[in-house]
Amino acid sequence: MIPLLTFLVLALTSLVAAYDGSETLSPRSVNTKYGSLRGIIVHFKTYDRGSVSSGSSKSSSSSSSSSSSSSSSSSLPKSNSQQLKPVEVFLGVPYATPPIGSLRFMPPVTPAHWRGIKLANRFGPVCPQKIPEFVLSTESARNYSGKAGGKSNAENQLPEGRVAYLKRIIPFLRNQSEDCLYLNIYSPFSQA
Repeated sequence: MIPLLTFLVLALTSLVAAYDGSETLSPRSVNTKYGSLRGIIVHFKTYDRGSVSSGSSKSSSSSSSSSSSSSSSSSLPKSNSQQLKPVEVFLGVPYATPPIGSLRFMPPVTPAHWRGIKLANRFGPVCPQKIPEFVLSTESARNYSGKAGGKSNAENQLPEGRVAYLKRIIPFLRNQSEDCLYLNIYSPFSQA
């Protein structure tokens, strides 16, 4: 569960970094087994390819510069900026009945059908998470917990990257509930 959560949060933070704040209601509704959905179209800002580092583009001093320059000039466009295409997004789509009451700790149950068109434009709650107290007590997490403090012993024992990661995911963990069985679906947007 933790590796999947890590992947999802990293993917989400990457999308958030490129998000330009521009979204519109999707022009279409999608029929599902349980009812109709209408999502949103999310637009991204243009970014400079030179400013995005993949981590694997370190050049070796032994490599030939003539072969690398000829291959890159033929395969890459002249422009150094890239426009990401819009994405159709369906947020908070239920995939099971909320696991509360008598359904707590039971296998998922098929969700109820809904009438009309469900607007899927807001994230559903996340499942309850155990967040280390030192992350909640730092200045950067003040809005989440209302607390502030210095470095703890636990924070000093973790790698710096892990601490930074934990602090980055706090905004995505604010809305926690046992009623957390929701999907966020991202699809390339194509105008038909």
